[in-house]
Amino acid sequence: MKKEDLINFKKRLEKERDDLEKMMAEFHKNIEFTDVLSEDEVADIFESTQAEEVLEENIKKRISKINLALKKIEEGSYGICEKCGQPIEKERLEVDPTSFFCSKHLNML
Repeated sequence: MKKEDLINFKKRLEKERDDLEKMMAEFHKNIEFTDVLSEDEVADIFESTQAEEVLEENIKKRISKINLALKKIEEGSYGICEKCGQPIEKERLEVDPTSFFCSKHLNML
């Protein structure tokens, strides 16, 4: 892979990670309670909190995947299929820069 492509993927991954970390920080300062809440308000907060927990878990998984891709860039193994050791198609990495398998082996998973 060209050095220019690696630099571009690294910047893209770092930006996505930063954006996701900012989003997670917003979750933690989102809810302020008042003295008295109605049952409907409590139910709404509960449902909202459950949805945010699922979203937060998905964000954490994505950040982990991004961190692994960034580690692979630093180690020099980015863009190499973990199954066959062949280069992952650039087009595939452009769609998802955290891809760890070439198209052939992704379909076999």
